[in-house]
Amino acid sequence: GQALSSQSNRRLTLQEIYQWIMEKYPYFQNQDIGWKSSVRHNLSLNKFFKKVPQSETETGKRAVYELNKSFEDELLTSKYFLK
Repeated sequence: GQALSSQSNRRLTLQEIYQWIMEKYPYFQNQDIGWKSSVRHNLSLNKFFKKVPQSETETGKRAVYELNKSFEDELLTSKYFLK
């Protein structure tokens, strides 16, 4: 949620989300990849996130996620959302 909300268009590829997390929280740079599975799991199953088709300017076969507009306010004002 933090990574997506930091973008003006509120969307990132899965790889960009991983990169954002590692830059913001260096702890994850030297950890095994298990945390990435948790990120994917939450993006897939949590109502706050939505997998969307790539735009015409995006290339490759990568997952693109964005904040679900129906629940964005709820997520961003949640006591669990770290700012």
